[in-house]
Amino acid sequence: MFVSAIWHYIFGYVIIRVEGMSLEKFINLCLQRGIHLWDVRRQSYSVLKARISIKGLKQLISISYITHCRIEVLSKRGLPFLFSRLKRRYMFIAGFILFFVIIYILSSFIWTVEISGNARVSGQRILEELADSGLKPGIRREGLSINDIENDMLIKMPELSWIGIELRGTKAIVRIVEAVMPPERIDIDQPCDIIASKDGVISKITVMQGQSVVKVGQTVKKGQLLITGVIEKEGMDTRYVHAMGEVLARRWYEGHAKASIVSVRKKRTGSVMSKKYMIIGKRKINISDPDITYSSYDKIEVVNISLDKIGIPMKMITEKYYETIEETSTQDIEAVQKKVQQLAIEDAKKNLPQEVKEIADETVTFSMDDDGTIHADALLEVIERIDQEQAIEIPIEEENNSGNTAKR
Repeated sequence: MFVSAIWHYIFGYVIIRVEGMSLEKFINLCLQRGIHLWDVRRQSYSVLKARISIKGLKQLISISYITHCRIEVLSKRGLPFLFSRLKRRYMFIAGFILFFVIIYILSSFIWTVEISGNARVSGQRILEELADSGLKPGIRREGLSINDIENDMLIKMPELSWIGIELRGTKAIVRIVEAVMPPERIDIDQPCDIIASKDGVISKITVMQGQSVVKVGQTVKKGQLLITGVIEKEGMDTRYVHAMGEVLARRWYEGHAKASIVSVRKKRTGSVMSKKYMIIGKRKINISDPDITYSSYDKIEVVNISLDKIGIPMKMITEKYYETIEETSTQDIEAVQKKVQQLAIEDAKKNLPQEVKEIADETVTFSMDDDGTIHADALLEVIERIDQEQAIEIPIEEENNSGNTAKR
């Protein structure tokens, strides 16, 4: 059917309106004489609309006299009519050809570099490094070694754990995953304290060097001193050491989800309509364009032919419209609660950092709106490591006395 539509477009056809009181006789005579009509639609008792080839149109003159029907040409479509209009415009034709040549040439270059996935690393820096590796706007697609560029970027930028480059037409799509950088460690010979990297309630303290200044069960704030590297004893000089230890704390993370007990889904009735058209550059040429009479439908677009990959902006497309109706059903409340509970817990787990040692407790509360929407609020209690080193700045006079050196 689609091949037939292309065939008719190549050789040209017209859309006609036939008016008269003998439409059945008109159609029968067309069939007897081998005149092919298609997409015939009766608009009223005395009027019909149809499509016919250029050759068939010339044969209708005698039939119109016999049946006393009046024929009106509503539209002329196809390449013959297009070329007929163009052959009087030689400059336009030359420009049309030049347009395709320019499009073909331009399509062999990369004109846009799009970056996604970066949060800490600036897009400008990534673009500069990509350009240094050989990928930048204006570069030819041919000869680009994507694998070499990806490997070069990972070597030059340790902040990236993965990079993927996809060439799509004249656009290069660069997707990255940033590496999780470990906290900066202070040299073992340099005195330091251990402070809280986050708020929490202390659950365990393990001191390997230094002195603890907090207790289990104590609430601490971010930046608060946990283990000191300043050792002071009565009758002895103050000593400065590199504090070492592990501090675990209880912390809480929230997650939320919602779902309705009323389920509305679309169901296809089995009725379907199609539209077919051609796109050349920015121009859309309809091949089959019926009115869609469905009040609700699913639309699916299928590209039957595409010449984009060879640089020619031409496509043949079919749009299918599937008629749908809505079906409403009420779900079991317990089943919906179980679903949103899991979703809320998963939402909370998305926020958990790598420092979490274990999930100590999960609490989920529910509420329901008047419209049947169930809300779930999850609260996860976790055991998380919160110790962080911080250099000690030793007073100059004490530094000279003790022989120790330290810098913040």
